[in-house]
Amino acid sequence: TTDHYISNSLATPTSFLSVTAAEPGSLPVTLIDFAVRRLENLTTLNWQTSEEKNSAFFEVQHSLDAAKWTALGRIAAARESNGNRYYSFQDPAARSGMQYYRLKMVDADGSFAYSAIRHLNVEAGQLVSAYPNPVVDKLKIDASVELANLKLTDLSGRALMEVAKPESGSELSMKSYPAGTYLVQFKTVDGQSQVVKIVKP
Repeated sequence: TTDHYISNSLATPTSFLSVTAAEPGSLPVTLIDFAVRRLENLTTLNWQTSEEKNSAFFEVQHSLDAAKWTALGRIAAARESNGNRYYSFQDPAARSGMQYYRLKMVDADGSFAYSAIRHLNVEAGQLVSAYPNPVVDKLKIDASVELANLKLTDLSGRALMEVAKPESGSELSMKSYPAGTYLVQFKTVDGQSQVVKIVKP
């Protein structure tokens, strides 16, 4: 029963499908840092808040063009906080080229705001990811291409396991192996190869 108005001081043309309106100071968190880094076969997102009021969760979103976004996962927020809080999220998917990430910061009442967009250029050749790393039990394989085989070896090159035509999403049991560093060697059906170093604590 009450009319509300938005004064448009945005650059034209502007689609209001992409605009979020909120009262001053009503955002669920105060975000003071958000960084995206590539480390070996993982993209790691780290962010920090200095204040949270009724915050519910962070939704991590990914895009290839900074226009169409896909949700990768959620991280629970602190709800109420007056001090610095640190968060992290890992994207283990095998990707190449320019990658864009942002946070959707959602309040308990459903209101939300977006962070600034971060991007990084992932070099071609990262065809396969193996995670978590370090691994305690199950090692999951994520491949963007069809695999011919994989071989697990120790650092001396001794073969410990071989799998023919492993599928993306398959898991390897590392539970029975002692602590140490291992190499997972992948070969694709088109002759490409990649080696991922895995640590078991």
